[in-house]
Amino acid sequence: MAYCATVSLHDEAREKLHTIRYARMPQSDPTELAECLQSDVFRLLERRPDLKVCLVADGAEEMWNVLETHLNKDTLETRVDSVLDFYHLIEKLGAAAHVVDPDNAAKLRGEWKDRLLKRANAAEEILREIEASGLEDVAVGQDKPVRAAITYIRHHKHRMHYARALRRRLPIGSGNVEASCKSLVEVRMKRSGSRWKEASGQHILQLRALATSDRWDSGMKLALKTLRRAVRRAA
Repeated sequence: MAYCATVSLHDEAREKLHTIRYARMPQSDPTELAECLQSDVFRLLERRPDLKVCLVADGAEEMWNVLETHLNKDTLETRVDSVLDFYHLIEKLGAAAHVVDPDNAAKLRGEWKDRLLKRANAAEEILREIEASGLEDVAVGQDKPVRAAITYIRHHKHRMHYARALRRRLPIGSGNVEASCKSLVEVRMKRSGSRWKEASGQHILQLRALATSDRWDSGMKLALKTLRRAVRRAA
């Protein structure tokens, strides 16, 4: 499972304008990835101090710890919002809704979704409702959807201020990262019969990231700079 990340620029309508992509092999330290993000975001802020910064990721606590350690108010010298990917949460709530109200699961899921997008304390309210259902131990196959939703919200509710994020015109989904995982890793690294060593695999990932981030020319200039030597014609 490789590590992927992006720095995406959005307009005021939250439409994506440009994306810089990063990837590391599974054996890599994600801290290095976060340091690259920090450096690029800081340089962008030097040029445009008015830019808003928002971290968006799924529920992987390992990645949140790394991201929030390296990209925060102190390191970037500006406000940094953290938003849990909205669609991962809705997936968890959808599964829980089928247990809480099987006959009206789609309606309940829709109500929860609407509240999260419009009300400030919606996550706390929904958490209390699910806890009060008393269905935490109900199993569906190998899973316990209500317990999973409760745990998810408890751990990340401070990152579930979606109504506030929308008011500030911030993204609430990690779709850019998901798409980058596909273009960097799925398409390039998982071709039929492909086998990679850590070093060679990382080289390919870095080249692929440059190519898909519109950074190829500048990257090649830096990479080849140390190889260039002055040549004089012999007499």
